[in-house]
Parts: sequence; C-alpha cells; structure tokens
Amino acid sequence: MTESVSAFPSDEPSQTTENENNSSLIPVLRLIKNELLRILLLLAVLFVLAWVHRHDLLALVRFPLALALPNTGGGTVLLKITDLFFIHIKLCAAAAFVVALPPIFSRLGWLLGAYFPVIGKRRLHRLAWVVSILLYGGFSTAYFVIFPAIMRFLVAYSIEGDPLFFPPPVEQGPQSDLLAVSMSQYSDFLILAFFICGLALALPAGLALASRYGLIVPRNLGPIRGLWYVGFAVVSAALTPKDPLSLVLLLVPLVVLFEIGIFAGKIVTLGKKTS
Repeated sequence: MTESVSAFPSDEPSQTTENENNSSLIPVLRLIKNELLRILLLLAVLFVLAWVHRHDLLALVRFPLALALPNTGGGTVLLKITDLFFIHIKLCAAAAFVVALPPIFSRLGWLLGAYFPVIGKRRLHRLAWVVSILLYGGFSTAYFVIFPAIMRFLVAYSIEGDPLFFPPPVEQGPQSDLLAVSMSQYSDFLILAFFICGLALALPAGLALASRYGLIVPRNLGPIRGLWYVGFAVVSAALTPKDPLSLVLLLVPLVVLFEIGIFAGKIVTLGKKTS
C-alpha cells in the first residue's frame, strides 16, 4: 500500500512554535501577576497604617495653609457630611503610594533586569532607588518651599484683592473678609500639585541619570521633542482644571525642565566619553 501525501504543507511546525511561545509567555505573566499582588498587598498594609494616623496626615496637609493664615481669621470648612471621610481615604491612599515608591520601583527594576539582561539587574535596581530619592527631593521641595509661597499669595490675593500688582490704598487698608477654604477642594489641589511638582522637579535629574546609565541617548530626544511636547500638553490637560491658563502654567515648566534635562544629559554623556 502506498502512503498518501498531502499537497498542502502541514501546520504542525507552526502549531508547535505557537505552543512554545505560549508556554514561554505563561511564566512571565505569572511572575508579573505575583509582583502586582505583592505591590497591592504592600499598598494595603501601608494604607491601614496611614489610616491609623489619618488625623496627623490631615494636620500635615493643613500646615502650608496654616502658615498663610496667621492673623486673617480664616480657616477650612467641610461643605458636605461625607467630605472628611473621603478626605481621609484620599490622604491615606496618597501616603501609602508615596511610601511604597522605593519598593515598587525596585521590583519593577528587577523585572526589567530579568528580561533585559543587557541593562543588568543591579544597574536597574540602583537606578530605581536613585529615582525614588529624586522624587522624594521633589516632594520635599514642593511641600516646604513651593506650597507655602503659593498659599501666601493665594490667601493675600483672596483677602486684599491683588497685593502683587494692585495693592489697596493706604488709607483704605485691606479688607477684613473671613476666608473660608473648602477642605475637600484644598486637599485635592494639594495632593495633585504635590505629585506634579515632585515629578517635574525630578525630571531633569532623571533624564541626566538615565543618560549616565545609557538608558537613553540625549541627542535622539531632540528631533522628537515635538512628540514630548504633545505628551506634556495631554498630561497637563488631564491634571489641571479645564481652563487654558492652568494648562499653560503646568505645560511651560514641564517643557523648560525637559530641555534642562536634555542639556544635562548631553553634558553627562560627554563627560562619560571623555573619561
């Protein structure tokens, strides 16, 4: 008996290759799932700890505004009965995320190093901790320097009209209106501005550090800076209120800091080549 030979090519090799790809992808997905579960568990534990100290967190949030309200007689108010509860939830979630940044970045660096051996696990692990330190530096600068200055200006503007450009007449004196600040809106503004300022202030140092480790090439960022500008505009529009002025006030510093980061990266790369 003669064996029948099919005129069409067999699909067995392609099926075998597809099965091999699927089998190699399953451990990666399982590892990513395990890391995400660890991160979520860490965030949950930190959230519970932050909830225990929720009143202290609220006092820290009030601190920049309290510095600007020494003698005005103003204060914060709760406009809804649920405001305080949701304020505590948002503050505890933000605090848990900030505290968990180093372990999160460290685990992400470990994952990237495992599947990109060219970069190296140790280098990415060290980079993750340096980026965390840069972010904490940006957060600290925003909280202790930028926020008190912003609050002083906004409080003076709300009470006196426009103390910077149009001061009130001497014989008239400042108005004595009671300034009541919505605690919910104030906490939302402070949390959002906290993360924006931290990321923005860490951007130049992060670009220079990535150039130092060879993760990016600064000269390649120049030709595509238009794409970065569009991305910054999208982020600014998503994070700010729906008015053009707020978008511009966030977009311009991001663009300037991005250009500073490219320039610093070029200097770092040039120094690395000369050494």
